[in-house]
Amino acid sequence: MIALMLHDHVSAWLAVDTLNPENPPFAERLYRIGRYCMWAFLGSAALCVAYAGGRFGWEKWNGGAMESPKQIVGAMIGAVFCVSASQIINAVTQ
Repeated sequence: MIALMLHDHVSAWLAVDTLNPENPPFAERLYRIGRYCMWAFLGSAALCVAYAGGRFGWEKWNGGAMESPKQIVGAMIGAVFCVSASQIINAVTQ
């Protein structure tokens, strides 16, 4: 009997008062910072790969020490890390 009465009160309260979550006042600024970080990560990934490729071409053209293949591998690993981080940031902010 008490359980039935409690169930009726709870169901009536839930049917009348639906709670809609809303963002805190500073959330939009944090989302904007997150989006800037995402673009910074993507831009840094592209710049790292472009720099390592340019250095590889420069060393190949001038007959240098050929240390840039290690840099290209590092740049590719860094690019994968940066793109993954930007996608995580994008998933969190949406």
